[in-house]
Amino acid sequence: HDRSVDLTLDSTGLLNTKASVSPTARPTLARLDSNTRLNWGPLLDDPKSWRRVLNEAQTHARINVPRQPLSSALAPWLGEGAGQLPLQSANVSLGAEIKGTLLAPQMGLRAYVDRPSYSGETLPALVCIEGSYDGTDGMLRTVLRRGGVDLSRPGVCSPSPALTSPAERVQDVGMVLATFQVPWNELTNARSLEQVPLRADAQFKIDGLPLAEMVDGAAQGLLNGSGGVRGLGRDANPELEVNLQVQGLRVGSAFVYDSGSLSLRADGGGIRGGLDLVDAARGVDKGAAGRLEADLSSPQALTWVGGWMPQPSKGQDLHLRVKPSRFRASSLSPFLTPVLSYVEGDITGYVDATIATGGRPSRIDEAFLSLSGGAFQIPTVGQEFIDVSAIVRTTARDQLLVEGFRAKAVSGQVAATAAITMQDLQLKRATAGLSTNEANKIRLTLEGVPMGDVWGTVSMSLEAKPDRNDVKVDLRGVNVELSESEERTVQDLAPNSEVVVVPSVGAVRTTQWGWVTSAEPQQQPARPWYVNVGFANPVNITRQGMRFSVTSLQDGSEPLVAMYPDPQTGGLRLTGKVRVADGRVDIVGKHFNIESYRAQVAFEGAASNPELNVTARWDAPDGTRVYADVTGKLQTMNVQLRSDPPRPPGEILALILVGESSTDASSS
Repeated sequence: HDRSVDLTLDSTGLLNTKASVSPTARPTLARLDSNTRLNWGPLLDDPKSWRRVLNEAQTHARINVPRQPLSSALAPWLGEGAGQLPLQSANVSLGAEIKGTLLAPQMGLRAYVDRPSYSGETLPALVCIEGSYDGTDGMLRTVLRRGGVDLSRPGVCSPSPALTSPAERVQDVGMVLATFQVPWNELTNARSLEQVPLRADAQFKIDGLPLAEMVDGAAQGLLNGSGGVRGLGRDANPELEVNLQVQGLRVGSAFVYDSGSLSLRADGGGIRGGLDLVDAARGVDKGAAGRLEADLSSPQALTWVGGWMPQPSKGQDLHLRVKPSRFRASSLSPFLTPVLSYVEGDITGYVDATIATGGRPSRIDEAFLSLSGGAFQIPTVGQEFIDVSAIVRTTARDQLLVEGFRAKAVSGQVAATAAITMQDLQLKRATAGLSTNEANKIRLTLEGVPMGDVWGTVSMSLEAKPDRNDVKVDLRGVNVELSESEERTVQDLAPNSEVVVVPSVGAVRTTQWGWVTSAEPQQQPARPWYVNVGFANPVNITRQGMRFSVTSLQDGSEPLVAMYPDPQTGGLRLTGKVRVADGRVDIVGKHFNIESYRAQVAFEGAASNPELNVTARWDAPDGTRVYADVTGKLQTMNVQLRSDPPRPPGEILALILVGESSTDASSS
């Protein structure tokens, strides 16, 4: 970059300064023009009076940064690093003016930042900045402006920008006004920022700001509101107040409310806040509007560090009460993925909690919630449950009891109870029991493949860890009836190049100003579930012509463990071995009994295609014992026949089919 400084001093004491910075052979990045009237006569009589002469010199200076990207404006000082900063903008422009003397200056500022971005997240709007300071009182005003014009063109930041057509509309959607008082002499004498005797007030106003353009489409709705903070400054106790309203609030596809409001006030009397979300559409479906209310309070006031930065007071507790009324259970879907593919229902009740500060754990003090008209689906088994109801209540601090849980499937229903331990408002551990009887047996599917019907009792315990959820499942008295005629499977299909999936209306939309935004939030990777399956007693599996019992290995090694989601496939991964304790299989009317000493099924990946190593026997009428050895993967298994005493394969097959071997038939 080229840097130039020109200084001229005439006989009257007028000092002209011109300075500029510009890339070689390119337009100027920044320019300084100043005129200073020096009364240099006294210097001839008293050279030591130079300080007084400079302090009394009248100066008029202008600094101009013409329209350019922020990275270009900072390049002379940061080099290539200017383009690597997290904060960027399409264009910036700045004009500053300084008048008066060093002891009594007056300052003015006008600037704009076009489409500022931070770490790649862009706000498609123009930030207009105006400020002034007269040596005691100052003001800084920031306006967020949107419009259908080139926002960075000259004059758009003026109070009444010149527009050439109705399409070039401009709207102010946000404003922040800060006023401050600080004597200039005290400011210059302060040895540190903490010593500056600054007093300030700030207020903001929001008018129709689209949420989608604030959080990169993760939320939708129009935001309005106002608020501010009064009494900022050293040794001060400021007062904070915020009031916000939103229309058409939508976060993803599950959290949908027609209107909402948020209020917060913090002063010497403590902290008071409230949230009210109204789901008017729920009134059409359910006869009364859905609602989510929350109240936050604390009798202790906030502590303002240095009179500027708010933080909770030492040992401060915030008391929170949440009151859902016909609250959409679907709003909880992001927290239940991937265990449930969807959840529906109405939640009504209350939760009282204490939000602790200073590193102390928060807690649930009391709760009573009811779920009615619920529905959910478990993707790993493809099963959908409807008419779900349950009660959740506290039995002690951070101890929740789930009772009266009922859920109907396509056929049958299940009942369950659970005890949950919370820690710092997060699930720590839980125990649960689920049961259904033969009269209410439910359909069993695995990864979309119908398997049959199941009933029995399942006990579970859960421990939530930072990186995973560990679950222990204990099967007791579980029975499985495999389908007799259901032979369908799910076929894996490769992506079809001719099929293009377009985003839903809720995923991508075009705003009234022509900007395209995404409305679906980015989901974080799911915390995996590790389910260790144990057998209190064998699981009985039956089908026409077949019955057997499955349990764990006798030495307890290689237990059955299910992991979901699998980091590689995103589906269910099953590992471990089970033993076929006893049973029989009918083959052309012959009862083959399972040899329990050699009957194992090993899982290593897909649950629907295990490795088989099973032997079954049949005692022929002539005393020959026939063995069938089944080995290999289930979908490509190999069956090998042998006998004792040994016979050729053809004779063994004839013995099974007709009850005697071909040799016996020839002899007779």
